[in-house]
Amino acid sequence: SPKLAPLKHSVNVSVAGVGLEYSSRNIEYTCVFKLDSAVVNSVGVAEGTGPDFRVKCPSPSMPDLTPGVYSLSITMRDADANQVAPESTSTANVRLYASVATLVASPSLVLASGGALVTLSGGTFVPTSAFTVRIGSIEVSGVRQSATEAVFTMPAV
Repeated sequence: SPKLAPLKHSVNVSVAGVGLEYSSRNIEYTCVFKLDSAVVNSVGVAEGTGPDFRVKCPSPSMPDLTPGVYSLSITMRDADANQVAPESTSTANVRLYASVATLVASPSLVLASGGALVTLSGGTFVPTSAFTVRIGSIEVSGVRQSATEAVFTMPAV
């Protein structure tokens, strides 16, 4: 957890899995995030013991990577013996998304009765056909038009 992380800022993704806790005192954990040909490694940090054991993997923080669902695998190496620990790799999927940049809404003023088509410009929108906009406690669906533009219909507020 979390299963969702921004590309612009690194967050720790905690992974729990059978076989990750190893008896050696000096295990090094390598976290590998993969999406197609994009491969990013980070150093994992162990925490907890027994059923509470987790490996924290810093997510990639490179805004030039493609947003998407990355496969995350963890490999272990016994630093004392200078060898890879026995195969007990844990894997998970993490969705890395592009952080939203400064947005400009057009029109900037709309009626409280709703119904106006609002264009958001200047963001980095994930390549999907739909997304959600939250206005206060109201959520409405929107549509991505391009990497930097999306639209939604303003709800009544």
